[in-house]
Amino acid sequence: MAEDQQAAAWREASNRFHEALVQERGEGWQAFWGSEESQRIRYDVFRRYLPIAGRSLLDVGCGFGDLHGYLEAQGIRPARYLGVDLDARIVEAARRRRPQAQFQVLDLLVEDPPFRPDLIVASGIMAVGFDGYEDYVLRILRRFHALCKEGFALNFLSTCTRSPDPRSRYVDPAWLLGLFQREVDWRCVLVHDYRPNDFTLVHRKQA
Repeated sequence: MAEDQQAAAWREASNRFHEALVQERGEGWQAFWGSEESQRIRYDVFRRYLPIAGRSLLDVGCGFGDLHGYLEAQGIRPARYLGVDLDARIVEAARRRRPQAQFQVLDLLVEDPPFRPDLIVASGIMAVGFDGYEDYVLRILRRFHALCKEGFALNFLSTCTRSPDPRSRYVDPAWLLGLFQREVDWRCVLVHDYRPNDFTLVHRKQA
């Protein structure tokens, strides 16, 4: 399967996964997260490891724009914020819920954003399980690394959990760390100290 065809298959699978959750649970954090607190804790990791204030930020898999609301509540102002998502209906809901922010339908694997961001973050996009998942992970890592000016962070569900959700994809932290360091860049931090079932990979291009 050609790369653009593979990306299209991943996009369709992701949209089906997320639209089913929205239909089942409704719009808002509850569609994709077990609790509002668990979502906030994941955002706290981004804030702890990335200097978001004053930088341009690309929020990949922005969902309903909750990260933008979190940053606003924390008094953190990026120089520019853009939330992108694969699903047009979810992006339209984000625009409706947070009209002061910018959102766009965009598949980062095959399209370029309107600016090259200093930082990229992604929360929850790696939880979809589909054919070719390992190739998907590597393409995302390489794309984020090539596109960002300063760094990125994205989280994964961890195989260390004792109670996995049967509909989500879990990742071995050691495998992910080895993949990134072998195939992309040795400079990274793997953060697995905030939730037993979740970890975040952080890359900074300069120490």
